[in-house]
Amino acid sequence: MENKREAIRRAVICAAAALILGASRPSHAAASITIVIADPPDKGLNDPTPVAPVGGNAGITVGQQRFIAFSYAATIWGAALDASVGIPVSSSFADNLFCQTDRGVLAQAGPRSVATDLPSPARPNVWYIGTLASQLAGQDVDNGNPSMSATFNAQVGTANCLPGSGWYYGLDGNTGTNQFDFADVVLHEFAHGLGFLSLANQTGSWFTANGRSLPDVWEFTMFDLLIHKHWSEMTIGERAASAIQPRQLVWDGMITRSAAPSFLVAGTPTLTVTSPPSLAREYLVGEAQFGPPLTSTGVAGTLIAPLDSAGSTEGCSAFGSPLSGIALLDRGDCTFVAKVLNAQAAGASAVVIVNNMAGSPPPTMGGTDSTVTIPSVQITQADGALLKAAIPQGVTVNVHLLPSLRGADAQGNTMLYTPDQYAAGSSVSHTDQSALLLMDPMYNQRLFHKLDLTPYFLRDIGWSVSNPDPTDQSADIALTVTGSKNYQKDTNVVCNVTVSNKGPSNARDVLLFASAPAGITFASSMGSSCTGFPCSLGTMAAGTTRSFTVSFHVSPSYTDSNLRVTLNAAPPFSDPDVSNNAGTVSSQRGSLGAGGCSSTGVAEPTLLAALLLLAFLPRRSRSRA
Repeated sequence: MENKREAIRRAVICAAAALILGASRPSHAAASITIVIADPPDKGLNDPTPVAPVGGNAGITVGQQRFIAFSYAATIWGAALDASVGIPVSSSFADNLFCQTDRGVLAQAGPRSVATDLPSPARPNVWYIGTLASQLAGQDVDNGNPSMSATFNAQVGTANCLPGSGWYYGLDGNTGTNQFDFADVVLHEFAHGLGFLSLANQTGSWFTANGRSLPDVWEFTMFDLLIHKHWSEMTIGERAASAIQPRQLVWDGMITRSAAPSFLVAGTPTLTVTSPPSLAREYLVGEAQFGPPLTSTGVAGTLIAPLDSAGSTEGCSAFGSPLSGIALLDRGDCTFVAKVLNAQAAGASAVVIVNNMAGSPPPTMGGTDSTVTIPSVQITQADGALLKAAIPQGVTVNVHLLPSLRGADAQGNTMLYTPDQYAAGSSVSHTDQSALLLMDPMYNQRLFHKLDLTPYFLRDIGWSVSNPDPTDQSADIALTVTGSKNYQKDTNVVCNVTVSNKGPSNARDVLLFASAPAGITFASSMGSSCTGFPCSLGTMAAGTTRSFTVSFHVSPSYTDSNLRVTLNAAPPFSDPDVSNNAGTVSSQRGSLGAGGCSSTGVAEPTLLAALLLLAFLPRRSRSRA
């Protein structure tokens, strides 16, 4: 059985979805992406479960941390794109996304509308997804409705859904070994809603709406290396066949091709068979996440198929006699690391592991062990069968790197994901997993909240992108609450709130939250734009302060003699000091001089101890190597 790290690697990030309807040119302005919460009360982004701030995320409930991470991703994309029309995103968590103990869908997202017949330079008689169509039309084609939706798996880490894993809501990239960086996944999903997808279905048929079957703009830069056609030029059957030819479909957009060398790594892993002549060619491989990296020179030798001391081809037991050459082993029954270590101890110079499941390209091999000193790769089940049959006649191979860019063809065009078994929601709407990019269909721990090549793809389909690599921001947002108020039923509790940005960065869309017991509701605010929670206080320049009042109504049915409301503010990016982001409103019914408003660290020690308790739980760090 493979180790947990490999099982986590195989979690599918997303399934891209699409729906309908249709419809000046925008001026350049940073995109305004707003989060529209589609969850019911106490669920998803409204989850009131108390938690400690984590990794620069100053939220003090699960729902707040999720919302802040969503807003953080929206801030990154908003800084990258030019857009004159706002982009609302319907956002939620769900319990019914596919998930098992070793794999699952982390999230799914996509546009909620399409449009055609847009002004030049849009292509005529071509579908554009709603978010882009609004920018090209210079008006909201969705009439104020969310133009895309994103849904995330609420079951991650439970007994039946990737147990032992979990979401990480921190904004510092310090994700634990078995955690999924939520902000990275949100960035990925937003890209689908912005148009990183094809609307054609598995059969190769074009998307049909309002009686019109048309290509979408994505298809004009999808180029098949085997038949030398773009998808927009193909027949239905040709598109269906193209979607299942591993690493034979590329994105040939000029903007992306020019940028690719800055993001793709030189050196494509391969297994070169040099003899017998009938099998001599390059074979697709999945890399190991452990052991020495492959080199251009590589490790060459004769392929052998040894049996371990248990008489198995899987290499899960020690080998009874020395090995000379490159060991061909079968996947299964133990970890990849265990197989390679056993072969290494017996003298093998490298290991090639044959997948025990059909499908191409072969996946990467998870695991960590600093004592592994020989390289290893995984090949497909079909390729393994060919090589095994030829071993008696002698097979010589080399495990090495080709000089081409990883995840690109010889011309530098980025490969799209086309496994030989069509994956609904993943095929052709992602980059090939060998490229290790944000739009990899599988979760990738090496992203660190970067958009990499993704904005260049969007430029190729018509987006205006002035800042494809937004810089990291950091701002210390501090909140204080002053004044006092005893409460009576059916009255308002009022507090004076001051929010400061201590810098160093300007803070766009500072968020204000409130946590209150049942029966206490937001009433009004003065001096701010808040009409409910969470709300945005707008952009705050470094060194500036905003002061205002907030009122909460006490329901006639509220019977508790004590009343506590927690207010907290946060930027939609990492806050270096989360200890000063919260304040409490504390009042007692009908008791003069009792209670009042106080800032975090000044009063209410019992409440704060409860809120901060989880801060002392240990967390694992990941290497950025």
